Amino acid sequence: MLLRDEEYKRLKDDDYDDSPWTKEELQTLAWEAGKQAGWDEMPEDDVALANKTRSLTHL
Repeated sequence: MLLRDEEYKRLKDDDYDDSPWTKEELQTLAWEAGKQAGWDEMPEDDVALANKTRSLTHL
């Protein structure tokens, strides 16, 4: 398959995602999987750090 240079660069870009899942959906799934694994019983400082990290990914 031949692509124009601009199209090839766009597809190779790290921000390109053809996944059916949005970033928010993937984060929610990961958060729920962590809770099922018992990670919701983290010490208070770890929970605050995890929440801060989650909010930073939405920037």
